Amino acid sequence: MPAFPNPFPGLRPFEAADRDRFFGRDLQVQELGKRLAESRVITIIGGSGCGKSSLVRAGLLPALTGLGISSAGRIWQPVVFIPGRFADRAERRSPLYSLARAFDSVLIDEPDRGARVERILNNFDTVGGFGRLVDAFSGQRKVRPGQEALRDKANYLFVIDQFEELFSEELRTEPEPISLISRIVENWRNPHPRAYIVLTMRSEHLENCTAYGDFPEVINATSYLVRRLRDSELRDSIVRPIEQLCIELAAASGAGETGS
Repeated sequence: MPAFPNPFPGLRPFEAADRDRFFGRDLQVQELGKRLAESRVITIIGGSGCGKSSLVRAGLLPALTGLGISSAGRIWQPVVFIPGRFADRAERRSPLYSLARAFDSVLIDEPDRGARVERILNNFDTVGGFGRLVDAFSGQRKVRPGQEALRDKANYLFVIDQFEELFSEELRTEPEPISLISRIVENWRNPHPRAYIVLTMRSEHLENCTAYGDFPEVINATSYLVRRLRDSELRDSIVRPIEQLCIELAAASGAGETGS
């Protein structure tokens, strides 16, 4: 009998690969989809551990690629990154570099990826940066075989997870948080038709946003406060992953007996 994963991810957030075990948030996912149809920017706010990242990664992203939204269709390219976190400690500790690396990862491979990352940085760090990335590089998007005609048709969803890391002591005095926030404000005011932005941020960092010019206007207009689960939703979030695992175990046991 094959090994089966724990139906709960523990301390890490649910990812898109966990979507079959992500329950109890259907209504919130629907609400976010409606918000995204009305605005190019959403700021998801809540306390630490309330499920902000999971709601986006295992809820909103699979919903967009599966069902889409009426105003934008169902061809979506997520670009997910955490502005203050890097896999390699030797890498440049830069929010824009983190974005550039994440964006480069959804493009087709090329020999000199370092040079392309620099081109991504140069395109982004100017007025209209999010839209400029979409316009300049959408023709290089990775697609499955047979979907080449859709390569440049996707909407790009830039997910800036744990946005509060921009306000860390290490980054607070750097110019790049200002640049990234400026690009967000621009896309909110003058949205590119295929560039969408979702931020997740811990609620205790709202005050930090007031230090960045017009950014409070964006926060006020785009905020989505993650509420506590209702009793029925809480039950679903606990019971249904276990039920799903039991179904898989029973199916695997039956297949093993058939094959013996």
